[in-house]
Amino acid sequence: MEEIFKKIENNENYSVSNLGKIRNDITGSFLKGCLHNKGYIYVSLDGKKYRIHRLIAIAFIPNPDNKEFIDHINNIRDDNRIENLRWATGTENKQNSKISSNNTSGSKGVCWRKDNNKWRAYIMINGKKVHIGCFDNIEDAIKARQEKAKEIFGDFLNKCEKKNE
Repeated sequence: MEEIFKKIENNENYSVSNLGKIRNDITGSFLKGCLHNKGYIYVSLDGKKYRIHRLIAIAFIPNPDNKEFIDHINNIRDDNRIENLRWATGTENKQNSKISSNNTSGSKGVCWRKDNNKWRAYIMINGKKVHIGCFDNIEDAIKARQEKAKEIFGDFLNKCEKKNE
């Protein structure tokens, strides 16, 4: 892939490349990114920190719907390849997140209910938990959750919910 540089908005002394490099256009030197504690790579330009994925998206990925966030499609926060980045709403970005570390079912939106001895399927929509149903077996709960997620989130369906497709 040919490397292309574009000027960084509001930082005319710097350019970002489609391969994720940041160049000081005055000195010709390249800036080294730092890994943030949340897993994102950032650079400091004139004393201000910028996440590299945001600089790449602004320069190279059209945003006709004025979406605010950049989603890492594969959930790897330091994978800033253009094909791994897309503009997203807050809801879309949260939907495409990893399964919580305290999840015991292995599926997003599925949990065991001790009070009725059933698997509960639910989905978060605009910050609200929406009940899908209670099921005798985990497979039915996962299937119901996956169908609802596909209906609501489409392209932003998390990879963990695509395993049965």
